[in-house]
Amino acid sequence: MCVGKQAKVLTAKQEKIILAHLRTNTRLPEKNLAIFLLSIKAGLRVKEISEIEWLDVLDSDGEIGETITIRDEVSKGSNGGRIIPLNAELRTALVNLYEIRRHFVNSDWKIIYSQSRNRVSANSLAVWFHKLYK
Repeated sequence: MCVGKQAKVLTAKQEKIILAHLRTNTRLPEKNLAIFLLSIKAGLRVKEISEIEWLDVLDSDGEIGETITIRDEVSKGSNGGRIIPLNAELRTALVNLYEIRRHFVNSDWKIIYSQSRNRVSANSLAVWFHKLYK
């Protein structure tokens, strides 16, 4: 059996500092807040963050719903799909991001994408988190 390191957990103070930094010191605060909150409030892996689509969070009225649907093909394994209740802070961040992008995105587009509207890879997000935590 492989022995790995246990993931470190942010303290409430560290989380507050990071949120303040993302809101005030980044070029795309709405997108960056959504990425960070998808990780800490929904517990998503970088692969899942890079793959989820607006369709996975929209309700039948086309508005941000109360859950995130993680499909099997997005998750780690063949039975990794699940439904995650949306934390209020994360839901607000997604609503804000959706309002900014609503007029030029399709519901089947990735939530997180680059400025050139290309998909953001899981590796790119891992590097983003590494720089953020550094």
